Amino acid sequence: MSSFHKLLKHKDIVEHIFQYLKLEDQIKCIYVGRSWRQAVTKFLWKNKFRYLNVYKTPYVSIITNTRSDRADLLNINKKLQKLLDHKTAVKTDLCNTFLEEVAANVRNLRLYSEYISYQQKLGVSFQNVQLFHNLRYLSYNRLVVSNSQLRLLALACYHLQKLEFIECTCEQLAVLVPGENLDIRHLYKLQYLRELVVQCEEMIPQPEIECRILHEMLSQLRLRSLVLNNFKIVDSGADTVRIAHGDCVMVLNVGVISLEFWPDFKHHLKDFSNLIDLTINVLNCETLINSTVLELVAYRCKKLQRLSLENCDFFIEDFGVIKSLRHLALVNCGGFTADNLQQVLGELPLISFALHHTRVLGTIIDIRITPTLQELQINTIYFNEISDILQMSVGRMENLLILKWQNGDVNDDWIMDKCPHLQVLHIPNPQLIRHKILQMTTLRELALTSCKGLSWRFFVLLIRNLSLKRFSMKTFDNMDGGSDIPQHAYNICTSLESILIPHHIFKVAQDFWMDLLSMNRHMRIIFYGQYRDMFSPMFLRSLLKHPLMEQTLKQLRICGFLIDIEDLKTSWDDTMQNLNMKISHYRSRNFKITIEL
Repeated sequence: MSSFHKLLKHKDIVEHIFQYLKLEDQIKCIYVGRSWRQAVTKFLWKNKFRYLNVYKTPYVSIITNTRSDRADLLNINKKLQKLLDHKTAVKTDLCNTFLEEVAANVRNLRLYSEYISYQQKLGVSFQNVQLFHNLRYLSYNRLVVSNSQLRLLALACYHLQKLEFIECTCEQLAVLVPGENLDIRHLYKLQYLRELVVQCEEMIPQPEIECRILHEMLSQLRLRSLVLNNFKIVDSGADTVRIAHGDCVMVLNVGVISLEFWPDFKHHLKDFSNLIDLTINVLNCETLINSTVLELVAYRCKKLQRLSLENCDFFIEDFGVIKSLRHLALVNCGGFTADNLQQVLGELPLISFALHHTRVLGTIIDIRITPTLQELQINTIYFNEISDILQMSVGRMENLLILKWQNGDVNDDWIMDKCPHLQVLHIPNPQLIRHKILQMTTLRELALTSCKGLSWRFFVLLIRNLSLKRFSMKTFDNMDGGSDIPQHAYNICTSLESILIPHHIFKVAQDFWMDLLSMNRHMRIIFYGQYRDMFSPMFLRSLLKHPLMEQTLKQLRICGFLIDIEDLKTSWDDTMQNLNMKISHYRSRNFKITIEL
């Protein structure tokens, strides 16, 4: 037996050898011979690409295999997670070869359209879904989905358990609407389908779905979860019938409920006895949710733990009737009183509470916060009243870990005094709590939406004295002091693992950020902004000429933008010829720059 064949018996060694190759080179290796094909496809790809994301264009595709639950585990926004994922760009023909080889082993597949044309509206579809016959989860994002593709999907992927259509279109590039250009009869053949999500872009007027289509989906499919986003449910005049499999449903969001469909929706609540998560989103505040509706929900849905109410008008005497509730979100609602707030925060054993663009009517003199509260989100113009209420609250919020204060001032005294174990803090302006924030020793994540009041000196104090893991700024503001960075700001060691900043703040203090990266090799710096600024030859040349880059840079990969290669060649100096540089020839909505040191 040859030494090579002996090597093939040691799967772990072979896998480690091939994993150092780029995906494009791995694909080319399978053409060398049968042994090489087996080593790559059976050893390396079989387990690595069970979770697969494919960003499609007509010419180039991006591949990433990050697991879908990673963002949730790290408490990271899913859109941000797309930037953090390690992406590899390959040409279409090689991508098709790769997909044919891994299809049988893929369990979770996300497909994204990454083609944007400014000349005319074009769409991208995925034609090879029938190869993935072991799929359990499939997500289409901004793709063209035809009924012929659905037919193939129903025949080939009969094990499918979760299906998503996110901002997809039909062949005529119109919004994909169930019962109109999305033939839901194909879905009925998926006997194991338990979760269905259909979402369109926010638009006015909203695309309409007749209530009979909704009834049919819930009756023909044994769904655990149905989510319809940005669709309007209208009453077609059909007779009210019982939902056949309503007791299977645990998560229900039927979209925007019209005033005509509201009585029918209330009638059907009795069919969902095992509901855990319910979203009620009405067309406008003319739809009233009173105590009778809340008592109906409490009586019929005794397992309900999560409730989201949007655009509703309240007339509720007792919000505490749903004793099983653990998560409550109020968005653009009216009629919410001080007594209701007392009932929600003081009487319900809530784990999370979110109040978005919802006014609190009346005055609270004394309030007790439930000790079970772990997450609090406040985003309303009535921030002063809410802050005063929390300042006057009795006792401390010992278990509060996440506070997202997204609008206006906040009294730093109650944050420090009432929330001794806070780990995640999102605030608009660091100036609001600068006197107390350095005492928050438990803080692990800090996010800001303004730089006003944030000087370089104060920023250095934050990252040096606090045990932060994540720091982010989403702002167009400039740091106080411009580019005037004190000398002691350099050579800092920090516990930070990731920093998200706008490009202009990175550029104005480029030496400082590069020095920070050099001193903390475990850390990642991600900057975002306009691609014209980020990919200008002058900026990239100054970045690559930094001593840290010249000494340690191994590879520069830019995924997601169309760049004039000739311009770059003439603008950059000869040192670039020694770098392995790969630039994808397409424009993308999800971009990333990866610098490997």
